[in-house]
Amino acid sequence: MKVERNMPADAYHAFRGASASRLKAIRRSPAHLRMMDEEPLKASALVVGEAFHTLVLEPYKFTEQFACAPSFDRRTVAGKAAYQTWLDSLRGEKVLSEDEWLSVTGIGKAVGEHPVASDLLLGRTETEISLFWEELGIPCKARIDAYNLDQRCIVDLKSTQDASPEEFPRSVAKFAYHIQAAWYLRAMRMAGFEVETMVFIAVEKTMPYGIACYTLDDRAIAEGEREIARLLPMLSNCMKTNNWHGYDPTIQTIGLPRWAVRNEEVSL
Repeated sequence: MKVERNMPADAYHAFRGASASRLKAIRRSPAHLRMMDEEPLKASALVVGEAFHTLVLEPYKFTEQFACAPSFDRRTVAGKAAYQTWLDSLRGEKVLSEDEWLSVTGIGKAVGEHPVASDLLLGRTETEISLFWEELGIPCKARIDAYNLDQRCIVDLKSTQDASPEEFPRSVAKFAYHIQAAWYLRAMRMAGFEVETMVFIAVEKTMPYGIACYTLDDRAIAEGEREIARLLPMLSNCMKTNNWHGYDPTIQTIGLPRWAVRNEEVSL
C-alpha cells in the first residue's frame, strides 16, 4: 500500500487501475467501462466538480486555479476577439462560466455555514489522500476527499439535485455510492487509518444549496463489498484478456419492475 499526499488531481486520474468509478462503470458492462476510458466526461463537467472540491477543501487555491469568464457576446466577431484576449491573459486558471462560478461559490458558502458539514471538514486531519495498492494482479487506487481522525470517518463531498432523505438514497443506488464507500473504507483500513464510517456531505447544486450529511447502514456497505468481490475479478479478467464485452447476447426474459406492479387485485 502506497499513500500519496499532495498529489495533483490530474496525476491521480492519469494513473490507470481499478477504482470505485471504474468498478461502477464495469457494473453496467465492460464495454461501458471501455467507453468511459476512451470518452471521459466533458471537460466542463470535470472543471466544475474540481472547482467545488477545491473551494471547499483547499479554498486558498481556488482563485489561483479558477477564473470566472466575463460576459462576452461570442456570436459577434468583436465578442469572440474580446473573449480570446481575456483567455490569453490567464495564467493557467481553469475557466468557469458566470453561472458555474455562482453555483460553486454558493455551494462553498453553504457548506461553510452548515454546522455538521463544517465541523467535519474543519476537524479533518488529512485532505485529498491518494492510495495505491495491488489486488488480483492489477493496480488499484482510491482518492479520499478528507479524513477526520477524531470522528474516525472518511468525508466525501457530493453535489446533487436533491439532498433530501427521500431522494438521496436513490442517488446512492443510481450512482453506486455504496460501492465507493465500501472501496474507500477497505483502502483506508489497508493503509492503516483508523476509520469506522464514511460520511457523505450531499449538497444541492441550486439555491438554497440544501445540505444533508449521511452515512450508509451496514446492509448497504455489505452490498458494496459483495459488488466489489464480483466486479474486481471481472475487471481483472477484462484487463488480462482485453475482452470488453457488452450485455449478454442471448435472448432474455424480463418482467416489470416492482414499482410498476399493482399489489391489490382489481375486481371487474
